[in-house]
Amino acid sequence: LSHIMPRKSTYTIDLNVREGHEGYNVQAKCPAAPGHALLQQQELTWTTKGMSASRPPTLTQTKQDQLTAKRKSLAMSVAMKPGQQILMNAFMMYMSGSQLNIWSISVTSGAVLSPLAGIVAMEQTFKNLESPDAKEDYL
Repeated sequence: LSHIMPRKSTYTIDLNVREGHEGYNVQAKCPAAPGHALLQQQELTWTTKGMSASRPPTLTQTKQDQLTAKRKSLAMSVAMKPGQQILMNAFMMYMSGSQLNIWSISVTSGAVLSPLAGIVAMEQTFKNLESPDAKEDYL
């Protein structure tokens, strides 16, 4: 059994570069990754204006409208998903035949219970699409 399981090493390697280490100065001279300098600038302006870096400023009205439109689109696609299964259920029931066997019982019970389970889980399904700051009407 010892030849199958490798022995756990007692050595560890710390890959974090700390201030005062020779790699810290080399890393400080390297250019920032694309987009990283802009992120650092935004965080700096947020902290100087008294905002926390973990909470960015509020969205503009156009961006908020775009986000609302995207949420409505996602909600509509989630709502239409059960309707797309109607043809599959009809084909499965046709293929199950008119004889009573375990296959036809399984297909019929699945065709009946699947919509009922969808109705019961509706609140949980649409909970992920809710806006965190305001309740939106998706109708």
